[in-house]
Amino acid sequence: MARLGPKDRVGPKIFGPKKTRTAQLDKDKPEKMPRPSPDSKTSILILYHMDIYLIIIYPFDCIIFNDVDTYPENDNLLYRCSTDPKYTKHLSVYLERGEYKELYADFVGGVLALTVEQLRKINGYSNDFWGWGGEDDDLNTRVKIANMSFQRNKTEISRFKTFKHGTDHGNDPHPCRFKLIGLTKQKYLTDGFSNLNYRVESINYGKLYTHIKDNLTLCPEIPPNLKGKIDVDMRSLKLEEIEEEYKDLWPGGHWRPKECKSRQKVAIVVPYRNREPHLRTFLHNIHRFVQKQQLDYAIFVVEQMGNKLPFNKARMTNIGVLEALRVYPFDCIIFNDIDTYPENDNMLYRCSTDPKYTRHFSVYMERTGYKELYPEFVGGVLALTVEQLRKVNGYSNDFWGWGQEDDDLNKSCRYKLLALTEQKYLTDGYSNLNYRVESINYGKLYTHIKDNLTLCPEKPPNLKGKIDVDMRSLKLEEIEEEYKYLWPGGHWRPKECKSRQKVAIVVPYRNREPHLRTFLHNIHRFVQKQQLDYAIFVVEQMGNKLPFNKGRLTNIGVLEAIRVYPFDCIIFHDVDTYPENDNMLYRCSTDPKYTRHLSVYLERIGYKEYYPGFIGGVLALTVEQLRKVNGYSNDFWGWGGEDDDFNTRVKIANMSFQRNKTEISRFRSFKHDKDAGNEPHN
Repeated sequence: MARLGPKDRVGPKIFGPKKTRTAQLDKDKPEKMPRPSPDSKTSILILYHMDIYLIIIYPFDCIIFNDVDTYPENDNLLYRCSTDPKYTKHLSVYLERGEYKELYADFVGGVLALTVEQLRKINGYSNDFWGWGGEDDDLNTRVKIANMSFQRNKTEISRFKTFKHGTDHGNDPHPCRFKLIGLTKQKYLTDGFSNLNYRVESINYGKLYTHIKDNLTLCPEIPPNLKGKIDVDMRSLKLEEIEEEYKDLWPGGHWRPKECKSRQKVAIVVPYRNREPHLRTFLHNIHRFVQKQQLDYAIFVVEQMGNKLPFNKARMTNIGVLEALRVYPFDCIIFNDIDTYPENDNMLYRCSTDPKYTRHFSVYMERTGYKELYPEFVGGVLALTVEQLRKVNGYSNDFWGWGQEDDDLNKSCRYKLLALTEQKYLTDGYSNLNYRVESINYGKLYTHIKDNLTLCPEKPPNLKGKIDVDMRSLKLEEIEEEYKYLWPGGHWRPKECKSRQKVAIVVPYRNREPHLRTFLHNIHRFVQKQQLDYAIFVVEQMGNKLPFNKGRLTNIGVLEAIRVYPFDCIIFHDVDTYPENDNMLYRCSTDPKYTRHLSVYLERIGYKEYYPGFIGGVLALTVEQLRKVNGYSNDFWGWGGEDDDFNTRVKIANMSFQRNKTEISRFRSFKHDKDAGNEPHN
């Protein structure tokens, strides 16, 4: 019996994406090995203890995956791959242990067949499903992504006998299998054959089968080759020299040990602008440091392009995390300042295994005399698990310029933005991050992400002036289909630039569904052309026993809106009033002395001013202005009075309404009688 000893291997070159570095196949072959008959090129892969071994000993063109406890009952079920490249084959449609019924519609477990070319397209199975379940569903998704589908013969020839057994010891259900399945589209090109790292303990070419033993063990808790204090090389070498030093890296500065499975998958995220010498010093030192710690890691350098806007370290950090998680299932994120380098390799670059604790590494820095800067300082280098980052919603995106973003992460409330951390952390971070990636380069030493954030132009580019208002009242389903790309809550923002204002459109409402549908059909298109970051809040007064209270509903809308998103501008909008000119910008005034009345000329009153102090229809105030006037009065039950009261509040606060008295202030409106239950307030 021929036998091969231990071999360290990575996925064979034929399977990886072109950009992925992989090792060549080992040239060692047994002197004598069993050869299949010339007309048979099928390799049967046994899924044994949920580990998948690919036998590459012959130019097979068809691979059959077969569970070890699953046996065909009809020899008319041909163990071949489909000759049509669009189809893979699922053979074990009806299993004895499932009472010979389909387990579920997309089930592809048991026995399936794919050509080698099909496996190349989908990059094989995911390597991340430790424990029972999920890997077959992930494979099914990969097949669909590649525009293929599984053929199933739904007749009795697809019946398979099976052993009934409990869950094997050490093969408990994977706790995150459904979450991993949801990531298939993002990571299938980087998770499979292309990143497979394994150690073959032995290969036995036996009489009945080829037996491959995979001996994958966790790396030791304490890496074996650490020495403590290390010398940091502060030279700024050329990138070419550093690349030569670390030529075994995968694209994107990715590496992992061959001799064991890393205890954590670590993304090192580095926010960056205009510091190339420091970047080169960092790369020269950090790779050697983390490789000695046997980490499965990659480095993500996130660069803010241009110098027109102040540097936003926190925003770059958030982008780095989101982009890192798109390409690999990291479980630990380390934030590392570009000019900060560890001096002791016993400082393990890992996250805490206790979910109650995050880790701050760089407690003592050279530039502060190796003393604590202040008690709650967390700058420099820190580590959080992905789950911890989800809980805190990442960093705040609001710290433009130097300082305080780390304190905000630590909730030390010293300045105004810091004082707001507890109020706004759920709405300011990953949840409201709006960014445009200029480019992503998976370089030799690191993944280089360029963020090209520019403010949207003062005047949106695609406005045309007078527009036609569609007064039809379409079905909600039709309007939803028209705007199916909206986020939940009628939220949208442009991808090409950062909106100048975040706008909540608040609509008080009762018993006016046709008008509401007309409003929604028109307003989304209108404000999207103006490149607004906006959402629509319709506040409905339930029942008809009490008179309608527009002011109260408006106040509710404001308070609920600012709970969920950091809006800075609120637009109050009657449900039956629609702008006729897209040059009427739905923004608040940038001068705090002025609020804005937009709907100066209404169709229902002949496009004339109603009366000198009229501010009904549509108006815009900043959140700060609304705080000053304390919102609307809650006492106006029934029609009329709340707008005049509000106008008085604005005057008391030493502000006034701006009105554009030209044709751009024309608004179409429905003519209607007073609603029942909305008689004038007496």
